[in-house]
Amino acid sequence: MFTFRLASAFVGLLLMVACGSSPTAKPLATASSNPTSAATPLRNAVLVGHSDNPEAVVLMTLSGTIIKTIPGVGVVSQHAVGAYLVVAGFGSTKGWTVDSTGTVTDVAPAAVAILSPTTTNGWTPPLIVDSSTAVIVLAGKNGLTANAVDLRTGAVRPLLPEVAYTGFMSYSALTLLDVSSDRKTVWLSKVTATDAVTGRLEIFGVDLRTGTVSSQGQANALAGAELAISRDGKSLAGQEEAGTDSTHLAIRHLHVVTLGTSVDLDVQGTAPYVGGQRAPSVLFAPGGAMVAWWGGLDNGSKTFQVNVSTVEGAGRTL
Repeated sequence: MFTFRLASAFVGLLLMVACGSSPTAKPLATASSNPTSAATPLRNAVLVGHSDNPEAVVLMTLSGTIIKTIPGVGVVSQHAVGAYLVVAGFGSTKGWTVDSTGTVTDVAPAAVAILSPTTTNGWTPPLIVDSSTAVIVLAGKNGLTANAVDLRTGAVRPLLPEVAYTGFMSYSALTLLDVSSDRKTVWLSKVTATDAVTGRLEIFGVDLRTGTVSSQGQANALAGAELAISRDGKSLAGQEEAGTDSTHLAIRHLHVVTLGTSVDLDVQGTAPYVGGQRAPSVLFAPGGAMVAWWGGLDNGSKTFQVNVSTVEGAGRTL
């Protein structure tokens, strides 16, 4: 999801690929240098805006037509795929989901409590698969686990056994990455500490219907980096250490790793180094043919830039 800021009524604007088709949204296509890798048009993408006074969430088509306005606030940093989660107010357990058609569905208070930010139980931003299901990583007794949450009842179903903590703050033992295009497989990363500063990074998928776990292989050079995964689970992107710049400040380059083959490609090209201020700052296009990354120019200045590259090519600045 791309996050922008507007100076007028909407304080945040976020791209959501949701279920259903917007009535006036026009398809967007992404060019690719690989003719066999066709990008998926954003036929059903909608924009989600947040209004401060009064507090409300607004859905609109890419052309600007309002689909729905809902009083309330969005759950911070959620990864909205098939629906967007709205709560009546911060700390409230009254909530709803809204999909790209504007359909509003009640969410069980128990589910809202699990998916909303909290200072206890190791809360992390949830993935909203659709109006019935969300996935979230939570702290357990001895480690982290991924859980499917039934939005209608609040029932929680563990998707895998606990993953032991790494033992140091910079590496999360378990991170929720994305969901496949058919919304049946959730992609996660697992880090196992190998010493005090390095870790082994494994990418795997969990089938939401059967619970079957499938490993996509390792990408150890990206351990500790913010990650993005293509919807098909075949490519991983993140920034790798790339030495220092002319002022002796540490820099990183955007790399794409082809899972299963360990092909690690530096796609930085002529694009300047930008450091993400908060996740998400790296994202694949829906078809997986391109990747974008954005943030503060040259080690986090207030000047933000967006870079983009085909997965086989070299980056450029937008």
